[in-house]
Amino acid sequence: MTQHFSMRCMCLCLFVCLLLAACASSEQAASPTAVPPDQPTTVPTEVQAATSIPTTDEPRATSIPPKDVPEATSPTTDTDDATLSPEATPDAVPLERLLWLQEPRLEGDDVRVIQQQLDALGYAAGEIDGIYGPQTEAATRAFQVRNNLTVDGIVGPQTWEQLFNGAALAAGEVDVVPIVDVRTGWLLGGSSGDTWLDMDSTGPLLTGNEEYRLYGLTEQQGTAMGSNNPPLEPGPCEGLRTVDFTPVPGEASILALGGDWDALPRVPVEEGTDSDIYQQAIAELLQAQGITAPEVQITQVIRIDLDGDGTDEVLISATRFAASEDGSPPYSIETGDYALVMLRKIVDGDVANIFVVGESYTEAQEFAAPNVYRIGSILDANGDGQMEFIVESQYYEGAATELYRVDGEEIESVLITGCGV
Repeated sequence: MTQHFSMRCMCLCLFVCLLLAACASSEQAASPTAVPPDQPTTVPTEVQAATSIPTTDEPRATSIPPKDVPEATSPTTDTDDATLSPEATPDAVPLERLLWLQEPRLEGDDVRVIQQQLDALGYAAGEIDGIYGPQTEAATRAFQVRNNLTVDGIVGPQTWEQLFNGAALAAGEVDVVPIVDVRTGWLLGGSSGDTWLDMDSTGPLLTGNEEYRLYGLTEQQGTAMGSNNPPLEPGPCEGLRTVDFTPVPGEASILALGGDWDALPRVPVEEGTDSDIYQQAIAELLQAQGITAPEVQITQVIRIDLDGDGTDEVLISATRFAASEDGSPPYSIETGDYALVMLRKIVDGDVANIFVVGESYTEAQEFAAPNVYRIGSILDANGDGQMEFIVESQYYEGAATELYRVDGEEIESVLITGCGV
């Protein structure tokens, strides 16, 4: 009996030991082990556009005389987020900032890569030195025109993507139609299809052997061959591009235009300046600008169907400067002085008098350097059947030429060039 009890005790003890060992093993297996820290992984991220966006706080020097013009805005289309493909070329680097012409010049490997790629595609980017200068900007603009991008001379995500995605169009013939102010020789800009190109975008696309049609106000004055002069050197008109004509145009020529369409589908008609209706229209416009008793002096009245809808519009210029006997721009102004251009147009069955450009003065100023405005050519400047009109402005130390387009009640300045101190 005792022997059996001892055996049972020994078996019970052995069972308890085995049970304790099993529990210890189970707890050890359930205890957390040291987990190695997460290993770094390479995750592709979207390239962020640089914050160095051109604004009017850091403007390029321009040759436009001082006048009220719309404030420049930062580029939109080309700076939108986009998936970039710098891997398309072995030398590409990520786009980490916008590249544009500024002072001081932008420098770096990203600029050098842009220059190399432009050069490889046949665009004359100049010396490959990693400096974003005027020649690189001109090549960028030419590339943008050729590849149907926003033409602004700025390398942003879309331009970068097109440069390196393997589908970029190499340099070649671009259908650009130049527009030149004949009296000054200034290249105003041009058009390519339905896109207006400014002077800086048009100049690099010209060969210097373009044929131009010469126009006065009411008829074509012949043709001439045009040069493609480099931008003017530093000075009051730095960067301005000019064109020389062979043969020299006559005095009646106002605007020179490339292309081969009928630029005068409808002929402007000059009318008298003493119409009571037009006098009243100008008076009301000046009164709305604060001149209570305006002295109306109309200088031009031109009737033309701008949009081809069968209804004529009327362009009117008016100028009054008491200190000027011959209508030239004076230094000073008197109370009630003004110079302006107005458009009369039928809108929804009613006559609308629309201010185009100008200035008026409710107080005398000893020195103001006002502008005088005059209507120049009226042409279909881009071949779409609608006619645009030129306004020439002049002040005592400068001048400008501006091309306007009408869309309903909206008047848009599409091209401008000029020179002044």
